[in-house]
Amino acid sequence: MAASIREVAEIAGVSIATVSNVLNRPELVADPTIERVRAAITETGYVPNASARQLRVGSAPTINVVIPDISNPFFADLTSGVERVAAERDLAVLIASTEGDAEREARYLRTIVEQRPTGVLITPADTTHDALALLGDRLPVVLVDRHSDGDTSSVSVDDVRGAAIAVDHLAELGHRRVTWVVGPDSIPQCAERTDGLTAAAARHDIAVTTMRVDHLTVAEGRSLAASLDVDDLPTAIVCANDLLALGVEFALLERGARIPDDVSVVGFDDIEFGAAAAVPLTSVARPSAELGAAALELLLGERDDPDHSPRQIRFEPSLSVRRSTAAPRTP
Repeated sequence: MAASIREVAEIAGVSIATVSNVLNRPELVADPTIERVRAAITETGYVPNASARQLRVGSAPTINVVIPDISNPFFADLTSGVERVAAERDLAVLIASTEGDAEREARYLRTIVEQRPTGVLITPADTTHDALALLGDRLPVVLVDRHSDGDTSSVSVDDVRGAAIAVDHLAELGHRRVTWVVGPDSIPQCAERTDGLTAAAARHDIAVTTMRVDHLTVAEGRSLAASLDVDDLPTAIVCANDLLALGVEFALLERGARIPDDVSVVGFDDIEFGAAAAVPLTSVARPSAELGAAALELLLGERDDPDHSPRQIRFEPSLSVRRSTAAPRTP
């Protein structure tokens, strides 16, 4: 049976309040008494209750990271950036993956409020639910990979620009017929990338066919590519993330299509696996680890400055050109 604070007090010959002071406010206790209490703690194997201490000091030395999908390499890299900064500040990182489910996210956020961490970094599935508003009222919060125009700080990437540079690249190669593979517009990145791609395609007089998927995964990319007519492919396929693009690549190669001779393929996020694909993937690079690190630095700055004003940090994307894109085939 675990030792109690009462047992420690009895062995040390002091009150429970004195033991508590030794653990939390040792400057109030004489050195000989501190030594007796610590000896009693060692003898009994008593482990202080961290949760109870948290209630006394105000918050736990933890950062909660709430993301849509920890299996997505982009978010894994983003979290690694958070963890690097957290380690420098002696903070622990707790991760919750919502699978893009707003109800699950709301449950997580209500629990997080009760735990009282140092702060929360979140890529929200839903920016309107009450739990997110409650969180912002109680704890420092920074949106990550989501842009905020309101009272919440955010760190994001200019995805409108990212889609535009992908189209600019294809236009320079001579492409005029592009298929855009994207998830629902309820995902802010999908909506922004669609806006950027559509506007850039109009500037270059490129015809765009949009194909929607429910989830931004390899499996969805494979399934979509299986429905395409390999004898009548567009000259290029642009996908809303690299997982979709890799699925498209795999399926088309299995069906005998040649990439980029028959069709060019472009992704988004520039994940490590894309460079190692059978046909290395051209992709819009988004600095995932830097996003995470900048978000935590911003959050800690806000924690230390109660009078701060919300800030919006916007990273610029770039294009990593690899073998999956080339000039279109000639008829």
